[in-house]
Amino acid sequence: MYALHSKPSSLHGKKVIVCEDEGITQMHLALVLEQAGLSLIDTVGSGPKAVRSVLDTRPDIVLMDISMPGGGNGIQ
Repeated sequence: MYALHSKPSSLHGKKVIVCEDEGITQMHLALVLEQAGLSLIDTVGSGPKAVRSVLDTRPDIVLMDISMPGGGNGIQ
């Protein structure tokens, strides 16, 4: 697993959304982000759901997969 620094970072408490269609990758990212002190507010698995979630929750950070089902992609 990853070694995390013990001192708080400037990212501590920031709201994050993970946009990823692979379940195991979603779970791994969630674990790493929460251990780093970030607040995971949503995980979604398609482009349209990602757009809705971002507009509804206004996160500080979005981790976006480039290729997901449902139309559109992480770059668009």
